[in-house]
Amino acid sequence: MVCAQRLWIKLQRLFRRNRSAHRLDDEIQFHLDHQIAENIAAGMSREEARYAAMRTFGNPTYLKEETRDTWGWICLEQIHQDLRYGLRMLSKNSGFTVVATLTLALGIGATTAIFSVIYGVLISPYPYYKANEIWAPTIVDLKTAQRDTWHRYSVEQFERNEELPAVSVAMATAFDDQLLTGDRTPETINGVLLSPRAFQFLGVPPLLGRTLQPSDIQANGEAELVVVLSYALWQRLFSGDPRAIGSTLVLNGIQHTVVGVMPPRFGWYTHNGLWLPLPRYPLDRWTIPIVRLRPGVTPDVAAQQLHALNLRWAAEKPDDFPKDKFKTALTNYMNMTVASGDMRSSLLLLFAA
Repeated sequence: MVCAQRLWIKLQRLFRRNRSAHRLDDEIQFHLDHQIAENIAAGMSREEARYAAMRTFGNPTYLKEETRDTWGWICLEQIHQDLRYGLRMLSKNSGFTVVATLTLALGIGATTAIFSVIYGVLISPYPYYKANEIWAPTIVDLKTAQRDTWHRYSVEQFERNEELPAVSVAMATAFDDQLLTGDRTPETINGVLLSPRAFQFLGVPPLLGRTLQPSDIQANGEAELVVVLSYALWQRLFSGDPRAIGSTLVLNGIQHTVVGVMPPRFGWYTHNGLWLPLPRYPLDRWTIPIVRLRPGVTPDVAAQQLHALNLRWAAEKPDDFPKDKFKTALTNYMNMTVASGDMRSSLLLLFAA
């Protein structure tokens, strides 16, 4: 209760500071007048009595400042005074005011843009779950030292890679642009095919509906006619209407059901297209695989297992691999993006500046 009363008194003094200041002046003057009257009664002249009272009472200005300090809001009053002074100075020089305002606007805008890039590239470049634990198989030609960063595997090869002991989970990506027709203006839309557990691999929940599931691949290897939309495509085709879930789109002449919409930052190989289930057939369809390793497994151990498998594939399908000797490595996904290499160094220098 006492604290509440003190807070209430301080708030009153803050918003009624002029009235409080007048009361303080009146109180100080009352005490001075009382002391002067006592001195006169003691036989002093009025002038002597006033000087004696001032010496006894002290400097009134200093006493006022000390009293205001006890009110607890002196910092806010000083800020208010500084702001009033600054506004008066700016109003007297309109040219300086315009230049200062433009300089602040440009500085704030540039800083915002720089930190947006820093956040999007260095701090949180991708919305995927533990993106630094994603690895991509890499083939290095030992004769030319050429590195095939995004080595492609057929669906059959990918399925064998997924079975390696070192691999916890894997996903494959393929590309198949879709012709949108039906009751809409015909257009080609970026289509990305994803293996059954791809969205679980990436760990990004949908904005609406659901993502692609293993059940979207039938027992015969064919894909269900379902599709997940990017946020941009959802906005463009359905104006952001949640009722898009369950509606149909005619893609490549076949009716597909919209089952989900991804959030704005999700853009696995497309920011304005759509994602469909990757069918098992044809087995020779080219895919780009990435993997997550089991706990405790190092990239070198996983690369050795993958290399042994690649040697067998190279013996069966030599055209899919370098003609001379090669080695297999695992490259961290984060080191294959704009968040790595010279770009990363440049952004760090910019951030430090």
